[in-house]
Amino acid sequence: MKRYINCGIAMLAIAAASVTVSCSKEEAYDTAVMRDLQMTLDGEPWSPYYGTDNKVDPTNNNRPIFVYLTDGSYYRNMQSSYRFSLESGEYLVLATNQSTYLNPPTSLNDQVIEQDPETRKTFAVSAPVVYSAGSPMTLELKTRTGMLRLRSTDVKSDKSYAAIRTVITTPVTAYHVGRAEVVLGESYELVREKDTSSGGVGFTEDAMILGSDQPLDIRLDYLDNAGEVVKTRTLEGVDPIKVAPNDTTVVEFMLNNPDERVTINYNIVLGPNRWTESTLYPSTEVKVPEGYTYVAPGESIDDVIKAQAADPSVDEIRIFLKASASYKIGGTSTNTLTKSISILGQTPGYGQSEAVVTVNSFTMSGTFDRVHFENIEFSGLSARLFNINRNTFTLQEVSLVNCRFPNRWNQGIIWNQVAATDRSQIVHKFRMERCTITNFVAGSNPLFNLPAARVEPIYNWEFTDCLFHGNFGSSIFFMKGLDKTDGPVTMKFDGCKFLDTRGGNFTLCNVSPGTTTATVTITDCLVGSSKNGAGTWMVTNSNATVNASGNTRAKGYTMKAYGFTPEPDEAAMTFDEIISSLNL
Repeated sequence: MKRYINCGIAMLAIAAASVTVSCSKEEAYDTAVMRDLQMTLDGEPWSPYYGTDNKVDPTNNNRPIFVYLTDGSYYRNMQSSYRFSLESGEYLVLATNQSTYLNPPTSLNDQVIEQDPETRKTFAVSAPVVYSAGSPMTLELKTRTGMLRLRSTDVKSDKSYAAIRTVITTPVTAYHVGRAEVVLGESYELVREKDTSSGGVGFTEDAMILGSDQPLDIRLDYLDNAGEVVKTRTLEGVDPIKVAPNDTTVVEFMLNNPDERVTINYNIVLGPNRWTESTLYPSTEVKVPEGYTYVAPGESIDDVIKAQAADPSVDEIRIFLKASASYKIGGTSTNTLTKSISILGQTPGYGQSEAVVTVNSFTMSGTFDRVHFENIEFSGLSARLFNINRNTFTLQEVSLVNCRFPNRWNQGIIWNQVAATDRSQIVHKFRMERCTITNFVAGSNPLFNLPAARVEPIYNWEFTDCLFHGNFGSSIFFMKGLDKTDGPVTMKFDGCKFLDTRGGNFTLCNVSPGTTTATVTITDCLVGSSKNGAGTWMVTNSNATVNASGNTRAKGYTMKAYGFTPEPDEAAMTFDEIISSLNL
């Protein structure tokens, strides 16, 4: 993309002197494209792309790159697409595996990540690098936290206490992202508390702390069943206790030595206990958001939905599910949604995955605000997730956030409508964010199939950072049926990937409203197929306007037709390389 400014001849007269400014030709202000991006995490190749089950953080990595102007002011936060564009010039760029810990538009000069008072959070972030737009980019993420593991060596139990409160005092209060160094301040206390029903035998406490060369002070409070302190002990050996970044410090000592008020005999083990992802991070504690009902694994979601649906004091059904656990929704009445509902899975921790929900299909009846699913893996589906058959409803929003449809959900449809009369089924917005459909085998109907015979509109569509992968088939894969919509339609695709494994002649979207207008925005999306020259991205008519920018296509692949301009640039990776990078 280029912008041109015509430069003429200007005459300036100042104090009897004149200066002539002229251009013999147009000056071009280029937008430079980053063509080579390499990212490493602690020295190993790292990729945050969706589709892999080996992500460092399955929820926060979709926009890990932060761009600042050279004075430190915030410029842009972007997805790690294979190629992206920046206006010509120099920038400060960094990447992190915990993008939610940074706070745009905070200046890089003021951007810090505070020490987690609960000592659970860990993160990696690169030092800012000076980047000239258009040149190759290398970002080296480094884990900035380390783990302190306190472990008792006792073989004899002491039942005089019921819990141990660990108080860790450190002068490190935060990590300064711009300076790539820890922030020292007034001593900061980190408190952990753990029940010890075994009387201290086998006691282990793990704490994630910002790594540094600063020594730590450690105090242990022994608590009785009432939470009162029965005795206190500190660790004050000859060797100072420190935690290095990306390493584990193990402190072994006797917890129940009756002759010690100050524990001076302890062993510190470094280096050999360097963690791996499977052993470093403790399971995430289940914290139920306010207003949600927790359904434990093995309990019935159906019973909760029925009870809250029948309770007139409940405006919205809110259910919270445990990560990595399996659930089932199976009752006919629970599959018909009659009031707003939010089914929220616990955000997966390290080594965890989304809650798995087996469901046949949902339908709706009535007038209400929203239907929301988040952090869910849908399993055991029949042909349709939403199968709206002659129901009457008006709904503000349907949203799917960080949801997965894996393992060959063959010929599935996300949204299918059948209606008896016009305008009996109205949805104002359908939104998908950070969702993945993988190894999909398309049938004769698209993922979103609106009725062709009736006016049953969805007015606004948003798809952000989603992956659509599989056999797209020979019919329309993604969407059709807007010809009956009775009002203006907006449709946005941002940061999505469309990867066809079949290599046939597919069509992604048909956006051809018959009696209204449609405005489509496609930004930073990627398309690829196993066969060059196959596929049409979008079929439109004169009622549709498409705004496109920053889109890419797999290296060596050109679609049969795009349906919009400018056409996508060629990416640095081939289709097979993209598939491999996603573990698909």
